[in-house]
Amino acid sequence: MDRRGQALYGAIAFTAQASPGSVLTLMLTFPQPIPQGAVLKKYANGTWQDVPGSQLSGNMATYQVQDGGALDGDGQVNGQVVDPVALLTPIPQVAVQYPPGFGAYEELRCWAHEQCMAQAQGDPATWRHSSALG
Repeated sequence: MDRRGQALYGAIAFTAQASPGSVLTLMLTFPQPIPQGAVLKKYANGTWQDVPGSQLSGNMATYQVQDGGALDGDGQVNGQVVDPVALLTPIPQVAVQYPPGFGAYEELRCWAHEQCMAQAQGDPATWRHSSALG
């Protein structure tokens, strides 16, 4: 997944039947309002790319895909639109204040360990690990 965001609802993939070469307007409804800064991404040619012209409003994402066009996963004018897509939301940033004497080695060693980070932060309830931090 794109390292600039997290897919709260995972990737959505489907195949729609349409007249060859036609343009489909797709509307995705999510269970919660779409967070500020979210983007719709399309998996094509081995990478996640922005979905041009997508509109995000409330809990809905709307966009268009043409059979055989750049956003059609199979790239063929064949009456089938293959559509892998994901809504990416910003990854919350975590600011950590280390206690005096907490050296750089310990910072690096603790970066990926939730318990150590929670102790360094002072309040375990305020820190949430994100696997996207790598």
